Amino acid sequence: MRNMENNDAPDKIKVAGEDYHDLLLDWSDREDIGRQVFRQLASIIGIPIYKMNRLVIKCYPDSDRVEFFFNRRNTPNRYYDFNHLKILNDGDCYALEMSFENHEPPFHVNFFLHSRSNFDDNQCTAQYCQHINGRDFLNRRAEIIKYGEPKFGEFWDGDARSTIRSMGIQPYMEPRCSSRVYERFFHPYYPRTHG
Repeated sequence: MRNMENNDAPDKIKVAGEDYHDLLLDWSDREDIGRQVFRQLASIIGIPIYKMNRLVIKCYPDSDRVEFFFNRRNTPNRYYDFNHLKILNDGDCYALEMSFENHEPPFHVNFFLHSRSNFDDNQCTAQYCQHINGRDFLNRRAEIIKYGEPKFGEFWDGDARSTIRSMGIQPYMEPRCSSRVYERFFHPYYPRTHG
């Protein structure tokens, strides 16, 4: 993160297949540091800030350690501490991953920042999938966030999983790495149109 009080290099946020985006923070405005982060993520991804729940920073090389940073507007009674962002050092590079917090309206998302040691600019790794985190896929997920709620009501059949299958959005809600390198434990995707 860039401390606006000096001229250090800004951190970089990577969307798969794109150039890096600068992430600039004014640390002198301590009350608004969280707003700054979520505003910049909103401009990179293209979804409203109120649809964002939290940012998870992967603290590598200690792969078991993560820091959570909640969007205060969405979680007023939960732990909120901008000091969690201080683990980011000036000039670091992170790959951005977005996941759905919930699978029925109101749709909200979480963001994950992966350190440079866990992603590759050109291929999938065990920690980061280029396809799932590429612009085209992120744009489709952003459309679900913005426009999926009314459609969800039209398709509602009493079960959230069944409804997202009917809408054809399950591959975006619970994506799988197309090169099968990036694996997570997800429920298999069985659309109704396939026996």
